[in-house]
Parts: sequence; C-alpha cells; structure tokens
Amino acid sequence: MENISSKEMPRLYRILDEIYLVLDQLGEEVKDDFTVIIGGKDEVPFDVLELKD
Repeated sequence: MENISSKEMPRLYRILDEIYLVLDQLGEEVKDDFTVIIGGKDEVPFDVLELKD
C-alpha cells in the first residue's frame, strides 16, 4: 500500500472493508498481509495499485 497516495487512503480503506466483509460472510480468511485463504487451504495474495491517467 506504499504506492497509494494519502489522498486516496480513505477510499482504499472503504473498498478493503467491503472486500473483507464479503469474504468473511463467505467464510474465507483474510490475513494481515492481504492474503486470502480460500477453502481453508489455497492462499491467494493480492495487491492494491493506484494508476493515474
């Protein structure tokens, strides 16, 4: 997340909160390093990038 501007951080936190809530409702685990545990065994890492035109 070091690539995200401070101006966009509140928006990013809202997006991540929604992603977390959906994954939690599905019974999946989200680790602190943004790795999602799918089905209790598969680890799926993801990253957030800010692209500008």
